[in-house]
Amino acid sequence: MRVCDAATGIEITVFQAAKSDQEDHGFTAVAFSPDGTRVVTGSENNTLSVWDAVSGTEEITIQGHEDTITSVAFSPDGNRVVSGSDDKTVRIWDVMSGIALMSPFQGHESTVESVMFSSDGTRIGSTSCNKACAWDATAGLPYVPTGAQDHDNAFIPSVIMLYKVGSGCCPAEKNRESARNSYSPMFSHVWEIACHWH
Repeated sequence: MRVCDAATGIEITVFQAAKSDQEDHGFTAVAFSPDGTRVVTGSENNTLSVWDAVSGTEEITIQGHEDTITSVAFSPDGNRVVSGSDDKTVRIWDVMSGIALMSPFQGHESTVESVMFSSDGTRIGSTSCNKACAWDATAGLPYVPTGAQDHDNAFIPSVIMLYKVGSGCCPAEKNRESARNSYSPMFSHVWEIACHWH
């Protein structure tokens, strides 16, 4: 993987994927930290790596997923990473130690295609081909808003955008029940967004 200057196109850094049994395992997901100093990658060998964005030095390798990593994202403060995988789980990691901060989030029935943190870092959105989920990033439980004041009007539509674009699957009539199950507390609001974005 190569990092280039967006203005000039000049190559800045090259990241070399990990090797196992003398075979390359390609990168399958990548994200910059908010301050641009680190890069996190996911790969086909089920691991994540955190890199120095300038030198290309691998700072830490993170293991725990049981299948290919499909999506990664930093938290807004840059201290955590969330990852999704073909193993159908979502996991949160400490960037410095590589330790899983809680048990895997389980709720998807197929590959987790996209993951994201909310702008305040307290929630996580994840999508698979027929489901979009929101999670409490501190408790590891499905996120259920308790009132209008808790409704992040930017976060929930962003999860639905991941559902439509990130997973490559557009919510359709046959997926209506799945969407209802994922977002029952806010079903009417979310489905209106999902149905009218094209």
